Formats: sequence, C-alpha cells, structure tokens
Amino acid sequence: PYLTQRLGGIVEEAAVGGDGVTRVDVGRAAETLLRGDPLLHHLRRALEELRLLGAGRELLGGGLRFSRLDDEMARLELLGLSGNLDGRWAVRNRLLGRALQEWLADADVQRMEGNSSEMTYADMVDWMEVRLRDFIDHRLTAVIDEHYWKRTIPGDVIKYVKAHIAEHLARHPYERAAGFVSSRRRLDFCGASHYEKIFLKNWEQFEPFLGRKDELQRHMAAYRALRNCVQHNREPTEVERKGGEAALLWLTGILDQYEQDVAGSGE
Repeated sequence: PYLTQRLGGIVEEAAVGGDGVTRVDVGRAAETLLRGDPLLHHLRRALEELRLLGAGRELLGGGLRFSRLDDEMARLELLGLSGNLDGRWAVRNRLLGRALQEWLADADVQRMEGNSSEMTYADMVDWMEVRLRDFIDHRLTAVIDEHYWKRTIPGDVIKYVKAHIAEHLARHPYERAAGFVSSRRRLDFCGASHYEKIFLKNWEQFEPFLGRKDELQRHMAAYRALRNCVQHNREPTEVERKGGEAALLWLTGILDQYEQDVAGSGE
C-alpha cells in the first residue's frame, strides 16, 4: 500500500495542469521511487546489514518452494520483499523486483570493481561460483522448466550432489530434506568441475552465450586451478594467477552480457 500511494502521488503531481496520465508518466514515477524512496533505501541497507543479498538473488530465481522453515526467505518476507505465489517464494511486486535486481547488480560491481583492491582471490572465486550457478539455473529454467535437474544434469553430478546433501543433512539434523528440493539449491553442492560438464551436456542451450567449447574448457581449467589454490591456502604461481584472472574476466564478460540481455527482454 505504501508504494502504491507513493507512486500515485508522484503521478498525480506530474499530471497537474497536463493532459492526463500517460504510460510515460507512470514509468517516470517508478524511476523516481527507485532512485529516492526512503523505504527502498531502508530495505537495501537491511539486506546488506543482514547479509541477505544472496537470499535476494535466490528469490529472484523464483524456484524455491514456499516454506517458512527457510529462515532467509522468511526474513525477506518480514521485510516485505517476499511472499507466497502459487506455492513458491516470489518478490511481492514488480517494482520491488526491479529494485532488488539493481541492488544486486550494484553489489556485484562494487565487489568486482569498486573494491577490487580489497578483494582476495577467495572473494573473486566465491563470487564467480554463485554467478555460474545462477546462470545455469536461469538458463535451464527458461528453456525447460524449474524441474530440469534429472533431465539436464550429468548422472555423476547428480550422484555427487545427492551424496553431499545427505552428508550435510546428517551433520545438520535440524534441517529438512524439503529445503534441498529446488534445482538451484542443489547446484550449491556442485564441485568446480561440474559447471563445465553441465554446460557441455546442454551445449545447445549455452553455446549462444559461451561461444566455442575449446575456449570454455581453457578458461574453466584456469578458473579451477585458481580455485584449488584458494581452497588449499596456497599462493598461486604467476601462470595460475594470470590464467585465473583472465578466466574471471572472460566469465564476467559473458555473465554480464547475459544478465543485460535478460533484463532487456523483461524475463
């Protein structure tokens, strides 16, 4: 109700003395809200302070089954960002969805560019891993549906993920298997080599964005080499460092373009 009243008030002010309200007026009013509304500024700060930006990214994916046992989604609901839509967690309205997309994009830019001098290789690798999972999930959901897991994921990857989820649940018995049903949540248990396998098995769907297989394989190998250094707390060699940085730049360019295309198409 608050955002509706604010939007209506801005449109009304713009229409005074004019020829009525147009779609352009409404669009400008929405932009005004996105840039200067105090409630939206408060929500953005809350997401950053409560470390819920990652949950916001999952929310935009739209694949999570509604359950208030999911603590992070429930916290987003308390903030007024999420709600139940046909049994799935969803952003409450399109304006909030647009705002959340922009906040996440800003956070990515700040991490990769604005704070590049402060980012460690561990930060870069972790950040890229989340983006790769989001890319896979969004693309396969778009061309198949949210239940793409068994149809598109290689058998050895399915077996690996299933075993690691079982191990996770054994260590955390207060969690429930229902929280790991969505394909996107399962991707969180993939290993570094699995993304390339998923791309190659579904090459027809990913080729328009990834280009040539040999380039993908070269950069993914360099990315994994840098990631292994991070995992084992080992300083990368000059070759590993330069190859890893090139891979991160290559992947960042592809994912940035994909996200721009998606935003432009309104998906």
